[in-house]
Amino acid sequence: MMMGQGRLRVFCLLLMLMPLQARVGHGQAREYWTWVVFSSPDFDHAARVRNEQAGTTLAVSVIDGMVDGATTYRVVVGRFPTRRAARQARGLLPSTAPADTWLLRAADAEAPLEADAQGARVEPPPIVEPRPVVATAQADPVASPPTVLQPEAQPPAFLEDAETSAPPSPGGLWHGQVRASNYYYSNIDHNLDDVQSYGFVPSLHLRFQNHATEPIMMIDYAMAQHAYTNTERWDRLSHTGRIEFAPVLSGTVRPSTKAEVSLRGSSEDRDLSDQYRITQEVEFRITRNNRLQAYGAARWKQFTEDEQLSSFKPHIGLRLDNRLSGDRRWEIGARFERNEEVGTDGDYARWTFGTEYRFPALGSRSELEFGLTVRKKDYDGQFVEIEEQDVLRSDRQYIADIVWRRWFGSGLSFELGYEFETRESNDPDKIFNAHELLFSLAFDI
Repeated sequence: MMMGQGRLRVFCLLLMLMPLQARVGHGQAREYWTWVVFSSPDFDHAARVRNEQAGTTLAVSVIDGMVDGATTYRVVVGRFPTRRAARQARGLLPSTAPADTWLLRAADAEAPLEADAQGARVEPPPIVEPRPVVATAQADPVASPPTVLQPEAQPPAFLEDAETSAPPSPGGLWHGQVRASNYYYSNIDHNLDDVQSYGFVPSLHLRFQNHATEPIMMIDYAMAQHAYTNTERWDRLSHTGRIEFAPVLSGTVRPSTKAEVSLRGSSEDRDLSDQYRITQEVEFRITRNNRLQAYGAARWKQFTEDEQLSSFKPHIGLRLDNRLSGDRRWEIGARFERNEEVGTDGDYARWTFGTEYRFPALGSRSELEFGLTVRKKDYDGQFVEIEEQDVLRSDRQYIADIVWRRWFGSGLSFELGYEFETRESNDPDKIFNAHELLFSLAFDI
């Protein structure tokens, strides 16, 4: 009862101070940037999490706001006048802050509240400019999702050759990661032979960027050693390098130019080749939580064993990135490409459609991701015989995958994944089903 009376008195005091704050601010709410470490519809739960945060000199508060028509309470750390100032203070976050901590642009009009040890709500601290710091080598989910450059036997299913994924922004100039990936394939060659295989792929990933928090140039390099049972075709040492320029032109438009080289890499076509690619991308920030990415790329694939298979593969595409409440994220995309081989039998046009949905699961340091990809490939000069008639070959591929990621302290993380892929074709020899299991451990260095 006494707790309820105390909250009522604080609430009444805030009501009396609101007119005074409005006069001081000339009727405008103060905007600020803050790091969100936890979200919940339960204020008491948020207050408990706030009290558990330790190891920071920044103020830890609880703010409330409306999300999809319901009140959500967020535990936030720090109050900064600009996004740049907030990112510079990334290294001052509590040691208990999850790896998927994200930045929020808020205003005092959205009722920022600080929860004390008893759960009472009091006036928040003032906005301050932090001292310059060197951020820790943790992933910055504001910049990109926590994926790494992986030149492994099979890339991610979701529009993987639209853009090779890169290490997360570490907050420093240099970042490295070592990874050990274990695979099981029910059909490693993706054909009618159904050759089962276990694979082990240790890899090293390095990144350099020209600025700790606002880079416009990034250089990535990855090396991986591939070893598989029941086959020698996929055993190899692969290398991938990329340089990217991403200048900030405005708050709503950001271009990005990438040049990439992959030696002895693999693609969604299940072939081994040397690849060279130049990609131009432009990202449009439609709203605070929605981004549209348009891109075009020129890719060359070179086969040293058979030059007739070498090809030029231009493609264009769109991706829509939706950042939802509760640290959820939904992406959809489409891509069109042409394959122009030195020989004419392999020329084709292909459409790829994909979607991904990921959200926190089994704890604030974990993430669950679902993906679905559909590919439609029509050949220009490759024929199959159907009912004594020659018709052009046409394939359809369907890929469904699920990945669970978990981040621990000291830069340790792991992934556990499953993927199912099937291909339908008017050529009976090209039909297959394949299952894949993945377990991967990574350590930031």
